[in-house]
Amino acid sequence: MAEVHFCNLCDRSVPLAEVQDGSCARSGERLLCPDCLELLGRAGLGRAGGGLAWAALVAALLGWAAAALLWWQLQVSGDELEGSLNLARGELDRAVAEAGERAAAGDAALAEDLSLVREEVLTLRRAQEDLAATVEGGFARLQSGLEALAPLAAAQDELAQRFGRVEATLSVVEDRQRSNRANLDGLRDRIQALEAATAALAAAAPPAEEETFSGEVSALLRKLQDEDPEVRYGALEKLSSIPDERLLPHLYPLLADPYEFTRFLAAHTFGEWDARPAVPHLIEALLDEVAFVREAAVRSLRRITGQNFGYQHDGEGEQARAAREAAYRQWKSWWEANGAAFLAG
Repeated sequence: MAEVHFCNLCDRSVPLAEVQDGSCARSGERLLCPDCLELLGRAGLGRAGGGLAWAALVAALLGWAAAALLWWQLQVSGDELEGSLNLARGELDRAVAEAGERAAAGDAALAEDLSLVREEVLTLRRAQEDLAATVEGGFARLQSGLEALAPLAAAQDELAQRFGRVEATLSVVEDRQRSNRANLDGLRDRIQALEAATAALAAAAPPAEEETFSGEVSALLRKLQDEDPEVRYGALEKLSSIPDERLLPHLYPLLADPYEFTRFLAAHTFGEWDARPAVPHLIEALLDEVAFVREAAVRSLRRITGQNFGYQHDGEGEQARAAREAAYRQWKSWWEANGAAFLAG
């Protein structure tokens, strides 16, 4: 874009080409167009000392033109400034008015919002109070329920203790039932063996009319059937001093007598008499429920047969009973295999 200059005297625009080719007069920022130069040249013809006067005149004109331009610019600038100030003042007034209106509207909206917030706060407070009352009532009901359940808990503990005692009792009963079952099985075997032995002895015994005992012995044999256990024991004690094998069939049933001391004395008597026919009966007595009866039976067996088989008459519990039953089965196996030869010898 071409640079444009203005004449400081007539304020006419001067093209850059005229400034560059010297058609204009230029001093710093001041400029005179070719027309103003021509006018000034005509006014100064014929005066003496034309060169110096011309320069002074040009300088004066330029100064006047600059002052006039400055005044005009200041005047124009002042008017423009005043107009701008008035315009700005008007804009400011409008802005202040709008701000006031907005502030008023904002205050109203804020007041409305504050009112709504207050209502929400009151609603929340009421809800909180209702919730607190509900929770407090719930805790009170829960506490009452727990207090009501306290006796039930105590009753439950008592029932649990009773149940534990019942379980323990049932366990003991079951153990006793197993033990009784084993004893019953043993007694059944003993009864069967005694019946078989009794039948064999009865078959081998001489006719009853051939058996002759003294009156004293016959009376003692009758006392062996007495209901009083002491009478039976006393009769056996007296008969034990009469080692007569004919008495054996009358004494075998005493190994199953209800009175344990009678059973003990019968087992001991067979050993003292060295009665070989009594061996199967003594073997069955190894399962007697009383330890000292079992001891008398095994001592007599060892004395009569010379066998041992590791039988232990004492000891409680399942393990001890199992060991005795195992030794008892060994005695029975030995007798089944060797009994006939042993009796014949």
